[in-house]
Amino acid sequence: MSSMKYCCSRLSQKWVLATMSFFSVFCAFSMRMCLPLTIPKMVKHAKHISRSILQADDTCPGPTYNATLQHHEMRNTTGTYDWSEYTQGIILGSFYWGYVLSHVPGGIIAERFGGKHALGVGIFTTALFTLLTPWAIDWGGATALIFLRVVMGLCEGVTQPAVSALLSQWIPAEERSKISSFVFMGATVGILATSLGLSPIMEHLGWPGFYYIFGGLGVVWYVLWCVLCYSSPRDHPFISKEEAKMLNEKLSQHTHADPPPVPWRHLLTSAPFWALVIVTIGRDWNGYTMMADMPKFLISVLKFSESEVGLLFLSMNISMLISCSLFSWMSDWLIEKNYMSITNVRKLMASISLTVHGVFGVVSVYVGCNKFQYFAVSFVSTFTSGAGFPGVKANVLDLSPNYAGTVMAVSHGLAGLCGFGGPYMVGILVPNQTLTEWILVFWIIFTVTVVTNVVFVLFGSGEVQEWNDPNFERSKKKSKMIEMKEVEKLLTVKKVQLAVAIDEGINPC
Repeated sequence: MSSMKYCCSRLSQKWVLATMSFFSVFCAFSMRMCLPLTIPKMVKHAKHISRSILQADDTCPGPTYNATLQHHEMRNTTGTYDWSEYTQGIILGSFYWGYVLSHVPGGIIAERFGGKHALGVGIFTTALFTLLTPWAIDWGGATALIFLRVVMGLCEGVTQPAVSALLSQWIPAEERSKISSFVFMGATVGILATSLGLSPIMEHLGWPGFYYIFGGLGVVWYVLWCVLCYSSPRDHPFISKEEAKMLNEKLSQHTHADPPPVPWRHLLTSAPFWALVIVTIGRDWNGYTMMADMPKFLISVLKFSESEVGLLFLSMNISMLISCSLFSWMSDWLIEKNYMSITNVRKLMASISLTVHGVFGVVSVYVGCNKFQYFAVSFVSTFTSGAGFPGVKANVLDLSPNYAGTVMAVSHGLAGLCGFGGPYMVGILVPNQTLTEWILVFWIIFTVTVVTNVVFVLFGSGEVQEWNDPNFERSKKKSKMIEMKEVEKLLTVKKVQLAVAIDEGINPC
């Protein structure tokens, strides 16, 4: 134990926690992406076309495309399961039914009992159910898969609130943009890893291999997490005295070891909080819809091969990693140099990640079947999306370090409704998987992102809210009592002056 303490105390435990939190987000998103990436290979694809001629602008040509196909039914039966587009939409969205429900309880548990255990148990149980997914599908088909995905959502729903609660206890204000962006970049790397693994894993292990590999990584992460990380610097047995003192000095102003229950009335009537909720909904409406349905769009509509899907996701996620690092550094630099306030930095970054990103998203679908142009536009679109980490994600820590878990839980939980709303919308609007149908989807996404961005620009804030202070209620009552006493004193003085004036026969008016 002493040798371990000596070894670990030489490392910055702030960065140990940040790195392990990064891998927790990596595991969460890689396990979440297993189904969207594998479902095109699991199902029988059947497209029924009643028109006599297949128009070239409705779908992209595949290797054996015949532009004059007449009175034929296109059918691809490479998969095993006969699930309609509507059923697939329900399956892909079912994860978020449970995901939404567990956010608020997860945030409260993380704040009251420590983020370490909430995050650890959430990832570990999600990993176990990921490992069980192939068996569940073989045993119960779509019904069993939907049930399992709901339970996985319940387990994983606690993770992001727990991560936010942990970061609020470990990360000083001047490093929040950089470190929180680094941690949540785990999502990008997780998506990248699953995308790169798509072709080789499918070739050698088939689609079940996805679930075994990434579920297994979640179990390995949990073992390391239990040994290396703790809920706060106060609980850590291996942290150096110097680092503990530094973190205590920087964090003690806005964080407390045992804050009182969440001030729900003030939180739910806070305009900056609701601005954060709304902008998170806008960002996640785009993100969750694309996460669930983009693989199907690429494979079924644009006729990308598995290797091309992997290459596109590689380029997009490299773009995201570069932009996230760049925008995070830029945000901290603007704040540190006092060139912009925290509030204006958050609004600027949010606008880049929503409105500018939405414009390029619409452009990408009009590119049509030109794969090179689609690659280029997608690269730029994803680059602008990277500003969302220092713009939206970091804003959770700005508003309330003490209740960051709850703020993340409510904002991200409500935004999680997009997780099944988006795929359900696609299932309804895109029954035939054509470009014409997808154009409407992209315009809806663009409208949602722009409207929510405007709300955040008008009402958002980067300042710590007054209800973050555990003594806020007491201070508010005390200030009201002082005001009442001052008013009473003033009235007493006025009464005395009036009485004296009457006694002396002076007109008080």
